[in-house]
Amino acid sequence: MLAYAGEGNTEQVSIDLSELVAEMKPLLTSALKKNVGLRVETPNTAIAVMADQIQLRQVVMNLITNAADATAAKGGEVLVEAGTRELPTAFYESEHVFGSPQPSGALAFVRVSDQGSGMSSEVITKIFDPFYSTKAKGRGLGLAAVLGILDRHGGSVRVQSEMGLGTQIEVVLPLSAQPVKVKPTQLRATPTTGEGTILVVDDEPIIRKMARHALEPMGYAVLEAGSGEAALALLRQDGTNVSAIVLDQTMPGMGGDRTLAEVHALFPEMPVVRTSGYSAELEMQTTSKARIRILGKPFGIRQLMEAVDDVINGSEA
Repeated sequence: MLAYAGEGNTEQVSIDLSELVAEMKPLLTSALKKNVGLRVETPNTAIAVMADQIQLRQVVMNLITNAADATAAKGGEVLVEAGTRELPTAFYESEHVFGSPQPSGALAFVRVSDQGSGMSSEVITKIFDPFYSTKAKGRGLGLAAVLGILDRHGGSVRVQSEMGLGTQIEVVLPLSAQPVKVKPTQLRATPTTGEGTILVVDDEPIIRKMARHALEPMGYAVLEAGSGEAALALLRQDGTNVSAIVLDQTMPGMGGDRTLAEVHALFPEMPVVRTSGYSAELEMQTTSKARIRILGKPFGIRQLMEAVDDVINGSEA
């Protein structure tokens, strides 16, 4: 909801859209249903855009997961493309364009195409409304958040769909004249080995599955809990064997703050990676502790591996 409303702190820097899209593939491939393929096509050159990396990753992840859900009923492939192009006049002649008008000239784009059942024109006009969903158990916030984030970034989105023939959603963003900013974490070696058991606590099964996919190849055993209550039950049963916890901030029932307090009442020195879609606010609320790290959602495999390595081995954040 914060993303939809354009609230929350963001840090917009010049980032490589091509790299951001490409790094999502291994993370999401592990979480998609087996009858859904994911093909990602990005150029070998950087695509510089001014953006908050965490929020733009949220846009890409939401578009891909929605496309995968639409494709899963009969199986097929989701195609994700990124690049630069000039928009034809017909782009804005479509009735299904949302967001900020773009200047003339080259722009960055991310295009997600699926082989699902498609949508009617009436449904397309509603998909970015908060709480509207065509899914039986959907919450309708994924695409609403996409539009809220794009509004903040001066971007726009076009939806093309035909019943029975699938859907294509294309996001366009202004290019940045500034060079891509390389974060310090990109300069360090990615950890490749680990030892011990990691408890992943998140109410979203896809996040737990992606975390397992990232951590098990390193050598960690992974336990999963879908709530704070379930996590505490596991810890009370066998918490001495848990090396660190990856803990979501926003969950039904017992949220991240209360769960963290209960965890440290049981195990005061337990290393914890706290995850949140609005990590800036969480960082301001978190007291300085050597064995707590804040990780913005959605995160990449590299970011999760580094954060877990940090809290267990005491690396500097």
